[in-house]
Amino acid sequence: MAINREYLTFITSEYQNSEKFLLWINALISRMEEITGTSSLINGAFDIDNAVGPQLDTLGVIIGISRNIRVPIEGLWFTWAAHSSPPLVELGWSRGSWRDPRDKYQEGMTILPNDAYRQILKFKIIQNSWKGTIPELYAVWDVIFSAEGLTLSVVDNQDMTADITITGAAIPATIQYILQENFVPLKPAGVAINYIFDEGSP
Repeated sequence: MAINREYLTFITSEYQNSEKFLLWINALISRMEEITGTSSLINGAFDIDNAVGPQLDTLGVIIGISRNIRVPIEGLWFTWAAHSSPPLVELGWSRGSWRDPRDKYQEGMTILPNDAYRQILKFKIIQNSWKGTIPELYAVWDVIFSAEGLTLSVVDNQDMTADITITGAAIPATIQYILQENFVPLKPAGVAINYIFDEGSP
């Protein structure tokens, strides 16, 4: 309550012993201090690296991409293959996504989870200033996916196509889908991208 004490020192000596007046001033200043404290958290709450839920949705409105998916994505939920019927491709730790309570399991994923949505937003931000060079693409990848432990290799086939190989011990299914479906096409105009996913490599 440092702010409270500071303002209370501005009260003239005439009222320094007026208990009710001091309590009233203290109550008023306390509410203002709470407002100041809350407002100081806003920047951090809307930082793209920290934002989740409604805050991340608000950033999506500003950037121009929604987390809602029109066509449900199947096969991305966290699951153990041995416990599914019929048997499914195992999407265990680091690969599958936890189901959002708003999603219906039978219909697949319709709302991107925070981590995948955050990556799409970062893609979009960088796309707006990307000049289309391969060195920049490597830099972009390091910014967005370095925390995932994924590495990138780009081969320009010199025929308006390029092969991009993503290597990692476990590549999340949502990342694979985002790249394959070109949610945010981070590529030069007219160039076709062939994505290759090499899992199991460090």
